[in-house]
Amino acid sequence: MVKLIVFVFTVFAPIALSQPTINNALPFPDKKQRTEITTQLFSGIESIDAITITLRNKTRRIDWKTYKAIASKRIINSNNWDTLYRALDNLHYGILNRHSYLIVDEKARKKVTSFPKWPKLEIGYTWPQISFFSTRNQKSIRLINDRSIEDLFEEFFNFYCNDVHKSGCLRLFSSYMKSGYFFSGDLDKLVVSYTDNSSDVFVKQGQQKSKQQASSKCSEMYLPLGLNLLYDGSQSCLYESDGAFVLKIFYFGKWGSHSDDIYCDEAKEPGMCFDISEIKQITHRSSAKPLIVDIQNNKGGSENTPWIAALTRNGFRDNLVQYRNTPLLANKEIRDSAFYQSKKAERWYQNIVADITSRDDFLPPRPDFCRGSAQCDIRMIDSSSTPIKYESLKLVVNAGCVSSCDDFIWRTRQYANAKTFGQLPATDGAYARLTGYLFITKTGKIINIITGEGEHPAGDNGTLLLTYQLPISKTVSFEGEMLEGNASVLDNLLPVSKLNYVNLELDNLVNALRD
Repeated sequence: MVKLIVFVFTVFAPIALSQPTINNALPFPDKKQRTEITTQLFSGIESIDAITITLRNKTRRIDWKTYKAIASKRIINSNNWDTLYRALDNLHYGILNRHSYLIVDEKARKKVTSFPKWPKLEIGYTWPQISFFSTRNQKSIRLINDRSIEDLFEEFFNFYCNDVHKSGCLRLFSSYMKSGYFFSGDLDKLVVSYTDNSSDVFVKQGQQKSKQQASSKCSEMYLPLGLNLLYDGSQSCLYESDGAFVLKIFYFGKWGSHSDDIYCDEAKEPGMCFDISEIKQITHRSSAKPLIVDIQNNKGGSENTPWIAALTRNGFRDNLVQYRNTPLLANKEIRDSAFYQSKKAERWYQNIVADITSRDDFLPPRPDFCRGSAQCDIRMIDSSSTPIKYESLKLVVNAGCVSSCDDFIWRTRQYANAKTFGQLPATDGAYARLTGYLFITKTGKIINIITGEGEHPAGDNGTLLLTYQLPISKTVSFEGEMLEGNASVLDNLLPVSKLNYVNLELDNLVNALRD
């Protein structure tokens, strides 16, 4: 029998596990039910979360207590499905973590009659000196419908941006404006006032063709730079410029080998390991050169330890993680999910659990993937005996670098003396997550069920209202400092300006090559 934790107020109860049974009927919740929705939802969030509350309190003018009160009021005061949906959906954007989500169930979404949106507006931004401009005419923007655009962005930053850094939120703000801003009611017309006292009017238009995305083909990358393509792989490309290698890693995908082959000795099919092996051979055919690794817009994917083993020379460690000390981890099935089904992590837990008290907010630090130790002890791991050959290591980064891309930055900076160039990455590497489900039962009760990631509550729990997911762990340094949200990872800040905004990623690489 698989057990889950069920929250009804503060009551815990076990139930069976399989796919959820969901009824079709979904009447609009009355005020008492909406109040209970806020109680159960925020209780569930706070029972799981290891980082977002701390990050909000550190980086936002609206701290968690205030944000929770405002969000709760919006939910409770909703008077139809449209307003309730918007109040709940906004929470997805207010949780400061790119690995988190809150999704209102489809049956509730189908009851929504309108989805407010603004006309599309093509805007750019500058950073770290923040300003906004039209990408159509390059004019600096002062007001949108008589409201300061800086004030509008500040509201977005405090309530609707799940990136911890302002640089990442500027990028998201610009993206939402381009597709039609939907956080501030429905507008058919925008009057944009510029700093030169001129103005433009924008209205809603029909469906427009989306602009072509930047190519991810190795042969089409960096064409203006005239780099020599040396290797065209499944997840990465290697180029040569005058006096340097340029390595583009698009994402960290399948290894193409078994899960313990961190040195890529047994690669059987295309994947991370095959790319690494080919790149090793190419770099060893010439003298050592600077290596510039472009990980802009790398959204992570899988564990990247084979790259770390290949790029370090004197050993490395797993990132250290700390899990919330929560009653949820007493449940074996939830713990297995949170520990990635690792038997080594389970042995570690059994060794330390007797010494944990309710006064401990977090469990002791441990290696994230338990590499190098059967007991998941903190140990050095040998680098590859045939590492990628290079003279010095630079990383080109931006806000699109997230998840295991952040892991890549943290470990190459610590163990390979890498230096970063660009804009702040997401600094968001917490992978271990739990999932919550909010149901309305046949009798009108609100039930919150928390499971491991990818698991589903079984039985007739009523009608599913929403699903949410948050990290139960945080990444920490050896000194115990949380790495999520830590801006010290950016060694060389490259400003965003009107001149380089359109070709920012290419400009970042050019600056790293030039330095």
